[in-house]
Amino acid sequence: MSADPSHTMIPEDLDPNDTIRVEGEAPAGFVSPGSQSAQQLDTALSLGRVLGTGGMAVVREAEQRVLQRAVAVKSARGGREGSAAQLVLEARITGALEHPGILPIHDIVTDRDGIPHIVMQRVDGTPWSDVMDDPAQLEASFGVSDPLGWNLGVLEAVCNAVHFAHSQGVVHRDLKPENVMVGGFGQVYVVDWGVAVSVRDGDSRFPAAATQRRIVGTPRYMAPEMALGDGRLVSARTDVYLLGAVLFRILEGRPPHRGLGVREILDAIPGFAPSFAPGSPTELCELVTDAMHAEPDARLESAEAFRRRIRAFLEHRGSARLAQQALDRLHQLEALLGSADADRVRAYDLFGAIRFGLLEAIEAWPANEAARDGLDRTLLLMAGWELDQGDDRAAEVLLAALAEVPEALRAQMESVREQRASERGLLERIARQRDPRRGAAQRLAVIVGFGVLWATTPMLTAAWSQGVQVGVSTFWTLLVAAAIYLGRRTWLSSAINRRTALLLLAGVIGDLLLTVGVVLGSLDYRSNLAATQVMIALLLFVGATMVDLRWLFASLAFVVSFLLFTPLEPYRLYVVGVDYLIIAASAAWIWWPRAPEQPRGR
Repeated sequence: MSADPSHTMIPEDLDPNDTIRVEGEAPAGFVSPGSQSAQQLDTALSLGRVLGTGGMAVVREAEQRVLQRAVAVKSARGGREGSAAQLVLEARITGALEHPGILPIHDIVTDRDGIPHIVMQRVDGTPWSDVMDDPAQLEASFGVSDPLGWNLGVLEAVCNAVHFAHSQGVVHRDLKPENVMVGGFGQVYVVDWGVAVSVRDGDSRFPAAATQRRIVGTPRYMAPEMALGDGRLVSARTDVYLLGAVLFRILEGRPPHRGLGVREILDAIPGFAPSFAPGSPTELCELVTDAMHAEPDARLESAEAFRRRIRAFLEHRGSARLAQQALDRLHQLEALLGSADADRVRAYDLFGAIRFGLLEAIEAWPANEAARDGLDRTLLLMAGWELDQGDDRAAEVLLAALAEVPEALRAQMESVREQRASERGLLERIARQRDPRRGAAQRLAVIVGFGVLWATTPMLTAAWSQGVQVGVSTFWTLLVAAAIYLGRRTWLSSAINRRTALLLLAGVIGDLLLTVGVVLGSLDYRSNLAATQVMIALLLFVGATMVDLRWLFASLAFVVSFLLFTPLEPYRLYVVGVDYLIIAASAAWIWWPRAPEQPRGR
């Protein structure tokens, strides 16, 4: 879809950033101020220096004599009548729109030739286009440290003024940063209503949009229906398109429509689809797309709806900043957890900062999808890392905050749980093997019983024959073996029990062998007792190293009695009996049942 060149003659060398205007066309019933009793320029004003020059008019500073106030006077360049008529139309449109965001018109005066001049409020400010891309100038002139926020604030004020104009049935048709003045105290004025038209039926004060059959506006920003030159398609949504184009200019730093010449730009406008550089705020990009749809009926419905979307973004911007800061840290966390030697403390410091920031962002703006997605990513990342470390419990706590857990992660968690259960079972078996409480009563009964009996046996058997002594030792050996066999479920239930049983069996077997040695004549009874003390001392020492260190005291008792064997020889049998009683007392000390230790409290 391209513009029909027969509608208007557009100069080939026209700058696409300039406004294409219709000069000399006045609405039906229009009466020039020159034919009425307008004030004379010379008597009403004292003209000063030129403030600015455009394609159609020149603006000078002046003093309004009667009120002695500074004003601005806008005059047609070169006194052209067509431009003057268009200038008066602009003044009447602007004067009819009394709004804080629209520059007030004070009066229309004529010069000696009857050419009208517009007296308007003077604004000590600058065109928005001169400062919007210059952070240093914004800082110097307005104290601005947030250029995007400031520019959106200006655009929000423009939307207010445009929405008011639409309520009066007026469409601007040339919204662009060059047509917005920003005062030194933050005032925002939409200016240059020279191509504005009325879309309200029966309003004879202004040119009717439906009667326009020419291409009008600025090509770099123009809406598709404007490029067609058919005023019947112009509506308030035409200005909505232009507001989207201005927002595009804020985001991308350039007007939306590109091309080498006016014709090329006009031909490309209907097929334009906005695209944005990476990192542009998603909300604003979507707003531009919704406003700049090629079909007017598909666009955002009004300038007020556009403004509300900007306001919502500004209100949510703090949330968006928190989310972005947290997501930047998430990249750091991903890099950290991807390393082979990730530091757990550092990982959880980052995780805590990320989670806090994202939760704060969601609380400030519950619809912040970027924050919600980031939180899910963070939890999944940490849970996956914990599973890689084999900690399914930490992963389960992290995943509990998710509405849905990926199936692959669930499978990994089940695998880790099974592995941990297997390891836990192994540890429990090891703990049971090392638990001194298992079979403690049986061990205690057997050792105390045999200790007491062994304490009396040497004194009883000393006078017996050697054959009887061998029989007694054999009886003890068989009795211990039988006790161990009959209580094998207990004696084999833990490593401590098995070792104790082995040492006990070794003791009675050793005693039997030494008694047999006496019978065979290789040992006398005195040597038998000494050897028995050494053997039992060694067995008790082995028990101290393999079962419980407290058996060392009994072992030392046998060593001492062995060393004192000669001085105490008349009492050697009693000494041996005391040694066996020490064994029984040691067993009671080590394995006597005790109540579980209670936690200490106040």
